Amino acid sequence: MFTKIYSRTLFVIFVLLFFSVAAISWFISGGAHSTYHISPTEFQFRYIDDNPMGGDTLGEVYQNEDGDVVLDCELGKAYRWPFCEVAISLTPSAMRG
Repeated sequence: MFTKIYSRTLFVIFVLLFFSVAAISWFISGGAHSTYHISPTEFQFRYIDDNPMGGDTLGEVYQNEDGDVVLDCELGKAYRWPFCEVAISLTPSAMRG
C-alpha cells in the first residue's frame, strides 16, 4: 500500500515538474511576448495635471522626431499631491473603450 501512494506522489511530482519546465521554457522562448503599439495618429492623447485642484504643475504631451509620444512634466508645489498623466482615448466616446 505504501508503494502505491509513493508511486502516485512521484507521478504527480513529475507531471507538475514537466508542466513547470514547459511553462518556463515557453516564457523564455518568447511565447508570452506581445506588443501593442498605440500611435498618436490613431488615438487621441490628452494631458491631465493638478491645475483643476489648485496645483501649479506644468507639462505637455508631444510627439518627438522619432514619432514617440513624450510626457514632459514639472511637478509643482501648490497641490499636496502633485501629478501629471497622459489619458489615451481609444474610442471617441468616453463610455466605450
